[in-house]
Amino acid sequence: MYNKKIITLTNRVALMSILVLIYWVFMFTCITVFGFKVFRENITEAFYLSVLAILALLGGAIIVNVMLNLTTISETLHAASPASLTRPSPKTQQGKWGILIFVLSFPIIFGLLYAGDLRTTRIRERLLVDAARYLVEEKHDLLTKFTPYQFSAAYISSIDLTLGILAHIDEHFPEVSVIVDDTIERERVFLRLRRHYGDIENIKKTDYIYPCSKEERIYLQQVLDGQETVYLFSASDGFYELYYPIEINGQRLVLYFTDRQQYGKYGS
Repeated sequence: MYNKKIITLTNRVALMSILVLIYWVFMFTCITVFGFKVFRENITEAFYLSVLAILALLGGAIIVNVMLNLTTISETLHAASPASLTRPSPKTQQGKWGILIFVLSFPIIFGLLYAGDLRTTRIRERLLVDAARYLVEEKHDLLTKFTPYQFSAAYISSIDLTLGILAHIDEHFPEVSVIVDDTIERERVFLRLRRHYGDIENIKKTDYIYPCSKEERIYLQQVLDGQETVYLFSASDGFYELYYPIEINGQRLVLYFTDRQQYGKYGS
């Protein structure tokens, strides 16, 4: 009697562990391949470490051997039991529904992960936009330090001081820099002015050239030429960036915010 209970319990634990492992591998594959960012960092770590418990339950050769032996014993006891001769077999219809539910659960899990990633992206976008609006509305006096633009050691030093102040507004405040329009050898370039950690006296424009994609370049050209005023947000594999156009004292600039998260988040 006790042997049957132990065998039944062992088989159920094994089956549940295998199902959890299958789902875990599927979720891990979706998160890795598609770059979904859903969980907070500590939850994600627990999610990754949970597989160790599953593998510890199934991974040992001794445990597998014991499970196989218990299954053999169970079959032997079942065949020897008189009740087995009259016990009805499980309904085929129930088995079909179980398989159907199991198969359909994968697209449902994928959809939930995708929806979570979209929600995470929208939250990060909102936070970056709120940060930009906060600077424009509450720190306008500091932003006036960005004009008039001229590439010089004195200007870069002033920018460095201003960006340093902005960086210490809040410990969770995203990194912010300024993108301006300039020329090098008669070629139009975009310079990204960020905090400087070297000798300001020997600065060169080429050190500040902002490399960007064709789409970003077209967007920056339109913004700095006064043809576009809407912000641009993008997200890729935990890296979030926001281009936020502003105009100060008649000069157009772009505030460039970046935020990198090792893991996606549901909350701020």
